[in-house]
Amino acid sequence: MNNSEIDENNVSFADFSNPENIWEKEERDNVLHIAIQQLKEPYKQVVVLRSFNELSFKEIGNIFEESENWARVTFHRGKQKLREILKKGKFN
Repeated sequence: MNNSEIDENNVSFADFSNPENIWEKEERDNVLHIAIQQLKEPYKQVVVLRSFNELSFKEIGNIFEESENWARVTFHRGKQKLREILKKGKFN
């Protein structure tokens, strides 16, 4: 898995006409979810809220009673930590 696959601005569409492509996408998704679970708080929650729930940084900041900038920085750091986990390939 490369770094662009966890970029919040990157949208890729899988070719679902081939069962192997479906399996590969599911496998990548599983690896990503396992890696996210290894993040410490608040990185884990911020990454999930931004990437999966598609909340704005302002909304995330409000949830944590922090600033929009705090949410941006925390998300960026969470992505960096996620990349490190994925590079190491160590999944509990």
